[in-house]
Amino acid sequence: MASRSSADPRAAPRRARARPTITDVARAAGVSTGTVSHVLNGSREVSEARRARVAQAVAALGYVPNLLAQNLRRKRATLMGLCMPHASFGYFVALSEAFEALAAEQGYDILHVFSRQDAATELHRIETLLRYDIGGLLLLPSWEPQATLDRLAQAAVPTVIIDRPIDDRRFDQVMVDVRGALRRVVLDLAARGHRRVMFVSANPRLLISRHRIDGMRQAIAELGGSASLEILERAETEGALRQQLAAAMAGPERATALLVTNTQGVTQVARALRELGLRCPEHVSLVAVDEPPWAEMVTPTLAAIRPPALAVAQGAWDLLLARMEGGRRPPRRIALEPELRLNGTVGPPPAPRAGP
Repeated sequence: MASRSSADPRAAPRRARARPTITDVARAAGVSTGTVSHVLNGSREVSEARRARVAQAVAALGYVPNLLAQNLRRKRATLMGLCMPHASFGYFVALSEAFEALAAEQGYDILHVFSRQDAATELHRIETLLRYDIGGLLLLPSWEPQATLDRLAQAAVPTVIIDRPIDDRRFDQVMVDVRGALRRVVLDLAARGHRRVMFVSANPRLLISRHRIDGMRQAIAELGGSASLEILERAETEGALRQQLAAAMAGPERATALLVTNTQGVTQVARALRELGLRCPEHVSLVAVDEPPWAEMVTPTLAAIRPPALAVAQGAWDLLLARMEGGRRPPRRIALEPELRLNGTVGPPPAPRAGP
């Protein structure tokens, strides 16, 4: 009777190879499990000969230490969580890279998760991070993070909120001063002669949008009513947005400067202006409230508000480590100034069009 070959689908499935344990490493190296632990954790001096045998056994067996178990033994968590909406914006990418560099320098590891700007997804991702027994969390929240914030407060996990003006005094926060930035932009535009400014946002009702609008209105008030601000809620489709802008940019009282939020919005507005035959800054000045990755790759360069990603990351990291060390001080709020790059697509307002 012929035996079944290994390729025969009826053959009994092979059992998965068990992961090697610290006991396997100790047996292969001819040392105790305690010695292996000391070598892996650096908790006690071990002779070079034994260290070399342990290293050889680890490599031969493909042994991977259990990070959670190591944290318990060391009584020091080295695993951090980082939750962001996505990595589509250049600023978010810069933040992520800055946190990775800080973690690598100081012996920590980071688990990245994305909320996709959805509150339910965000809470699910946070629950996953909590199961990994993270020592701390860096959170750039979704637009509706209340359930997540309540869960983190309940879990008592050291948490730092990044870049969102959240009205919650339970957590340390590091944010960009969007109120001050938008106030400065409007005042700068006014100094160049602009008196009619339009703010284009996908959702002006969001908290961060309201803070930006507050800053612009403060500037308008300081100008004594000589300037005006119009809010345009950006349509979801490019065709509808083009129609919005065509109507908004018609007539002598049209805006001479547009301030546009997020990468998608800036891209769509720039494309719509081009299709309408409007050039920047000859016909209208354009400022990206959230600098897209391509801002310096176009001609003229795109005027933009550039958040200080490295400073935000360093400030949040320092606050998180201090909180993880057991500090009982009240939560802190740090507001950082962004860089205003008002060149390229910003110029003086266009001359009034001659009548018929």
